[in-house]
Amino acid sequence: MKICDQFYQHRTYPMPALELVKQAKIVAHRGEHTKHKENTLSSIEACLRNGIYAVEFDIRWTKDLVPILFHDLHAGRVFGRPDISPHQYSFQELRKVLPEIPSLEEALQAFGKKIHLMMEIKKPAIGFSKSQQMQKILSQKLAGLEPEKDFHFLSLSSKNFHLVDAFPRSSMALVSDISHKKALQEAMDFGLKNFCGHYLLTNGAIIKKCKEHGINYSTGYIFSKDLAFREIARGCQWLFSNNAIDLQRQIQTTLLQATAL
Repeated sequence: MKICDQFYQHRTYPMPALELVKQAKIVAHRGEHTKHKENTLSSIEACLRNGIYAVEFDIRWTKDLVPILFHDLHAGRVFGRPDISPHQYSFQELRKVLPEIPSLEEALQAFGKKIHLMMEIKKPAIGFSKSQQMQKILSQKLAGLEPEKDFHFLSLSSKNFHLVDAFPRSSMALVSDISHKKALQEAMDFGLKNFCGHYLLTNGAIIKKCKEHGINYSTGYIFSKDLAFREIARGCQWLFSNNAIDLQRQIQTTLLQATAL
């Protein structure tokens, strides 16, 4: 995919209608993680401070069933601690060794209703044996927020959405990894109205099928204003980006220039 990014880095696309560009919804993938560690409160705070529409983060579980913001199975890549797997620790034990990993409750208290939350539901490392407890916990944590208006759920598998069965399927979006055609069919079979995929693999046939079935589609990982313009013109709902703040600044600068003419 890096080769594709290098290719598209030099492609230019015309700016769509001003109103469409103004309505663009940029989503910070795992928060702002060029200057902060991903999925941390500081990475979300940076997005809020810079007016980003939404932040995406991953939900995993500790041994005592506390939902936390964390992507990997172990802490090697982000924190240099491959010996630590959060699901093998209670939350208090984890807090002592890796205090930067926040609980979902802490994130909701700090940012609920302040920035749109895109919560990716990961397959629990302990499996689904405690899924009913997990369902109840998530329902309790999110009780003060409104689905769709305040948050959405994401997942690479519709099976993981059973952990959020209490919420409307309109608040869920299936994320495709490689096979967009297969993933889109899975989304349709599960009754979802939101679908996300890589910009390169979201071709015309995928977009056409989404539109025919009333499914909103979104793309990642958008890194430049020109690529954003391409996706906005194609009808993209959310623009997931690993450099969301910089991307928004690029778009805002172009808008200012356009409106000054």
